[in-house]
Amino acid sequence: MGPPAGQEATTPFPLANVIVVHTADSARTAYQNLTALLLAQGYQLAEIDPAHGRLTTDYRRSDYRRIKVSLRFVISPHASGALVEERAIGQVSIEASRFGVECRGTPKMPIACAWSEMWRLASLYPAGSLAYKRD
Repeated sequence: MGPPAGQEATTPFPLANVIVVHTADSARTAYQNLTALLLAQGYQLAEIDPAHGRLTTDYRRSDYRRIKVSLRFVISPHASGALVEERAIGQVSIEASRFGVECRGTPKMPIACAWSEMWRLASLYPAGSLAYKRD
């Protein structure tokens, strides 16, 4: 079942919807590194707020059929460096109609590709260790 909301675990668990990257980088360096990583991966940035440590990507088509994913990051200082918290929203597009389905990356939900994309990007962060939690 996993730890209570807000507490981290070292391995993913069914209700996890946040990936946390722990890094020794400062919050400013983590923000710069993450911005460069997202751009290098072909993401367009929808929201850039370095003063509050927030980054949000535009929706981007995933590898899974008609699902688009937007990633949201909050970077904050921590005693030993910075924490990068990552969440995702998945949107399903169907030719006849379009509707948004909130999927914060929970691996057991039908739109598990949001979680896969979150994990892929979090794993690319240089010199970071991953933890998992739920809101």
